[in-house]
Amino acid sequence: MGTTFTLKAVLLSLAIVSVGSAMDIIETFDGTGPFFDLDGKIEGFDNRNWQFSTTEPTSQKLDGTFPLEAADTDASGEYESIMLEGTKWNGSFIQRVEVHDLHVKADHFNGAATVSFSHLFDEDRVGRDAISIDVSDPGGLTTWIDRASVVHSELSIGDNVAFELVFYDQLSLVELRYDDDIFDSTSPSELRIEEMSPAREVRRIGLFASAFNSARATARIDNFSLRSLKPGDLNYDFAFDNRDVEILSREIRSGENDRRYDLNDDRILDVEDAKVWIHDIFGSYFGDSNLDGEFNSSDLVSVFEYAEYEDSVLGNSTWVTGDWNLDGEFGSSDLVLAFQDGGYERGPRDGTTVPEPATPLIVLLATGVLFARRSPCRS
Repeated sequence: MGTTFTLKAVLLSLAIVSVGSAMDIIETFDGTGPFFDLDGKIEGFDNRNWQFSTTEPTSQKLDGTFPLEAADTDASGEYESIMLEGTKWNGSFIQRVEVHDLHVKADHFNGAATVSFSHLFDEDRVGRDAISIDVSDPGGLTTWIDRASVVHSELSIGDNVAFELVFYDQLSLVELRYDDDIFDSTSPSELRIEEMSPAREVRRIGLFASAFNSARATARIDNFSLRSLKPGDLNYDFAFDNRDVEILSREIRSGENDRRYDLNDDRILDVEDAKVWIHDIFGSYFGDSNLDGEFNSSDLVSVFEYAEYEDSVLGNSTWVTGDWNLDGEFGSSDLVLAFQDGGYERGPRDGTTVPEPATPLIVLLATGVLFARRSPCRS
């Protein structure tokens, strides 16, 4: 059964990667790119098809960020926007932008100031088939999915933030994320997850600043990206490492069977999903605690140095410290799984050799040797 699920997972992974019809888009706004905006007035974009719009004529120059400012004093309303027009995309993606010096302020009781980050799946119908994150005064942070809004009043609005829009094409699922301080080490917060099934492949992607009636909205846009979502990159950092494994472990133990982490597409989160991640996505073996692509004696020595084998602390173990079946503990079942996987001292996994599983006797001998070598927990 595991082989069947693994094959399904590989096919699913190939499908997700191959569906995307566009290359990743990365915009630095540093002014050194080869393209003008669509009006031919702003030079230095890394990508074609940027469109700047404003109610007040102004000159713009790229110097590492793209400034947006809307200030209204007479209730006539002002806005500025930078849009990536006519983007063709046909698959799962993560869209991210960093925003510096974000400020929204309405001084009149009937005023409003907003900075918005959006992805319009249907370029002809504003609001329909769209996802966005807005920061407003009044209102705070609001998310929109296909014209349905949710206000997240519990969140603080930082000055230097990041917005992320994630779309799972096969699952027809949208995830919205927000980082209130891009300079700290905290991961973005998950704001909202909803089902959505857009039909169009030509998109409009943009950032807006608007103000009405004694209000002001300002932001400096930086580091925009639209990238294909890779199966197994569970924290969306475009790397495969132990942080992805720890997320998978957490989700397996939660019992919620969240389909975003269901790598073999059987609607159940368990060790079979871990097999897909370690074998098919990362390309290694159970027991490879340092994720260097091999399972050998250095992995065993390392995990026993953490001194968590069969300890009395519940749920304290990770992949790095010996929890290879992702149940939160390091015990004999992890050793059995690792040696039965057949990769011990066989070098990197090349995808062509199917090694014979180790016998229980080998597992017992290895355990005995490592108990003798175990040293105190690292400080």
